[in-house]
Amino acid sequence: MHRPVDLVIVFDTKASDKKSAQDASRDYENLLSKLKGSELRVAGKKGSTQGQILIAVNCGDELLQQLEKREK
Repeated sequence: MHRPVDLVIVFDTKASDKKSAQDASRDYENLLSKLKGSELRVAGKKGSTQGQILIAVNCGDELLQQLEKREK
């Protein structure tokens, strides 16, 4: 089932060496972990340039309803 995308995060890194690439990978994994820990659904996909990852985020109906109630 296709879920709508509520937000796209562009994760872009210009890793020039192995250490930078490892740091970027760790940052990416931490970001995904935090998003998933916030009850968000996420999916990553290679971007249009090297080192770019597009992260599609869906908040789900239940979380969206909770957020709408808080706004009122």
